[in-house]
Amino acid sequence: MNKQLIPLISLLFATLSHAQIISNGTGGGVFTDDTTWLGAAVPTSSDSWTVQAGDTVTHPGTVSLISGANALIEGTLNLTDHLNVGTGGGTLTVDGTYTSTRIFTNASSLNSTLDLELTSGTLSVSNRLFIENTNTDSTKSSSITLSGGTLLNAGGYVGIKLYSADADSRASLNIMGNDASISGFSFMELFNTGTGFEDSATDLTFKLAAGPAGAGAVTVLNTTHGVTLGGNAFEVDFTDVERPLSGSMSYSTTLIDYGSLSGTFGTLTSLGLGAGESAFLENDGDVIKVNYTLAAIPEPSSLLLMGMALGSLIAFRKRK
Repeated sequence: MNKQLIPLISLLFATLSHAQIISNGTGGGVFTDDTTWLGAAVPTSSDSWTVQAGDTVTHPGTVSLISGANALIEGTLNLTDHLNVGTGGGTLTVDGTYTSTRIFTNASSLNSTLDLELTSGTLSVSNRLFIENTNTDSTKSSSITLSGGTLLNAGGYVGIKLYSADADSRASLNIMGNDASISGFSFMELFNTGTGFEDSATDLTFKLAAGPAGAGAVTVLNTTHGVTLGGNAFEVDFTDVERPLSGSMSYSTTLIDYGSLSGTFGTLTSLGLGAGESAFLENDGDVIKVNYTLAAIPEPSSLLLMGMALGSLIAFRKRK
């Protein structure tokens, strides 16, 4: 063999070994059958894989993600049991339909973290959605990002847990706009109440949609029972929300709707506010909301317009 080809062949094999495994595009099939996947490559727990739009893939048991593996659901994935995230963590992106009893991380394992993103479609669990990491040596962090679709409780008393061991790997919950919905979850724990985890509070980010301010400007985190906080930092982004046509106006947008609240929220960081605008958080008995004042975008003053016109006239005469 030509020695010059050896590095190229090695590079090709390395590229293929890290390529995304893709479902067959002809309807899907059982996860463990090689006919379900292009190239007859059944994904292992450390592989990244995609269920294409139009395919339905089923699994009679459990699917695992480790070592940073990525799973992208553009079609439909139905798991009889659960998705388990182990050492090294993984990513789950749902742009179609996902169903399982549980999604959970191995809390005590190093970097057993999950980045979960729902962009459209439905993510449904019937037992629990627990994304926890209690290993203080972990350097990776977990996140849930909701920008569209429905996060659905398909069971009874089903809750969400999202937190890390300490500030070095702090988790984040990101609500982007108002196109997503959260339906029927019983409780939400965003802080590890265990001894020694005082810095585990999840960072919360809310980006108001590009539309009217006030009620409904962002997807509400809602539970039928309790929410657990522990001094969580809140960030609210006002950059894209509509401003009044003139003067200034005050608004209120609910961020969390709860049956009961344990703990308190921490500081508020406001993004995208201009001169004469302000915001603050309020616990109003059964909701946490952000109250804010927005100001109209100022029109250019008459003196400024005259100055611009004069500058243009001078420039024109100089060109002549």
